[in-house]
Amino acid sequence: MPSQRDIASGLAKNGSCHGSGVVPAPAESRLAFFDVYAAHVRTNPSFGIVDETLGTLARGMLPRLRHVFEQHQALHRLAVEAIVNV
Repeated sequence: MPSQRDIASGLAKNGSCHGSGVVPAPAESRLAFFDVYAAHVRTNPSFGIVDETLGTLARGMLPRLRHVFEQHQALHRLAVEAIVNV
């Protein structure tokens, strides 16, 4: 059975606490996705009426999603630090 310190060390290395076993992309890559998608929605001329509506919705949501994601990452870091420093 791994200790809390071992678990925290694993969290610090792969950034996942969801038990999926899949090592996620680094946080920077995941945050970059929001920026790239927002730029694509703003600059892609092929959006039609439905796509433009969805694009407008996505553009409105992306800043909030990015903020929530950043908070989530910060909480992960604090939890790992708290466990490691026990």
